[in-house]
Amino acid sequence: AQAYFAGDRTVEECAELIQAISKYKRTGNKYPVAEEMADVYIMLTENLITLDLDEKVMEIVEFKITRTLEKMAEQTEDDISQFFDRLMKRFTEVR
Repeated sequence: AQAYFAGDRTVEECAELIQAISKYKRTGNKYPVAEEMADVYIMLTENLITLDLDEKVMEIVEFKITRTLEKMAEQTEDDISQFFDRLMKRFTEVR
């Protein structure tokens, strides 16, 4: 039996986030963006667990963070260090 996958709900929540971001650009109201981000975050977390992809996704996230930091090399070392620390704190809290 295939595991439950909330694909349609995830797509719906992502579409709502896109709409909220578009509206934010016009109005400057961040609250709807935060609310929709929370919904997307919940759906992604649910799907990570359901599809047993949490470890694989974290590997990819760590790779992409490293790549991003390398691209930011022209910034000061302190900026990069603070950025990396904030990102890693967020992702280790999720684990």
